[in-house]
Amino acid sequence: MMKRNRMRINLFLSAFLAGVLSWATAPKAVAQEYGVRVGEIEITDENAADVFEDGGSIVYDHASRTLTLKDALVEYYLPKLLEVRAADDTLTIVLQGENKFVGEGFVIFSDTHLRFTGQGSLTVENGTMAICMAHARNLIIDGGCTLDLKGRFWGMTTWEGAGSLTVNASTLRVEGPGYGSLCDFSLIHLEGCDIREPEGAFIATKGYSDGSSVQLVALGDGVCKLPVLISPDPDGVAVMDAPALQVEGHEGYVRVAGVTVGSPLRCDIFALSGEVVLTTTLNASPADIRLNAGIYMVSIDGRTSKVVVR
Repeated sequence: MMKRNRMRINLFLSAFLAGVLSWATAPKAVAQEYGVRVGEIEITDENAADVFEDGGSIVYDHASRTLTLKDALVEYYLPKLLEVRAADDTLTIVLQGENKFVGEGFVIFSDTHLRFTGQGSLTVENGTMAICMAHARNLIIDGGCTLDLKGRFWGMTTWEGAGSLTVNASTLRVEGPGYGSLCDFSLIHLEGCDIREPEGAFIATKGYSDGSSVQLVALGDGVCKLPVLISPDPDGVAVMDAPALQVEGHEGYVRVAGVTVGSPLRCDIFALSGEVVLTTTLNASPADIRLNAGIYMVSIDGRTSKVVVR
């Protein structure tokens, strides 16, 4: 009888110990990462609702791919303070209140399309470059937000492939005293805003021997290294500032008159969403561009007007 009880106790202890061991060695659930890191913190499903655990200065919603900054102060001297890894969709950064990033290297480095929006502001300073867009990713600044970007060498630029930059009725101040304030985008498109400072700065196209080209903000014969201020027009819509050019919407096409024959001009046409509809070269006057009915922004060498095609 005693022997049978000992056997039962031993079997119970063996089963109990096996259960404890199984629980201790069972694989733990791995936090889901979203490809966004701020400072030293990787954003995951476990911390997205309050990334810095400070009451919500940085919140991420993966369903809408939205990163919200609310009076956030981030100071980390890392090569990439805000790093957004490769993805095909757009990461929207909503600015609320006054936000500030102070970092090193690429303060903001994105291998994803970025959109800054909201009624707040973001100041970026101290890095080698304030914002760097990689691999032909596009950058949109809209919603009336304000960006103040200060890099020691570059202000805003691209890396290994040039995407487009669109500034829509918002304020961008960007400074890169070393090599250039705003340079090397495939297209710089200003909608409802214009270059206010420095006097004489303009959007220029730089061509390469392989036929490719990029756009930059120039001053005189070279890239502008002074602070560049882009801000909304008093009337809210940018207009063509070259009086020789007239852009008109017609039934089924847009007509551009006043083009100097023999001096081709680059023409980019955008939907109101910011999507590029058509890129072409104008070398005849008048030039007719066939389009479906709709409202478009027509940008010719950085000067933009809105037209309606019936």
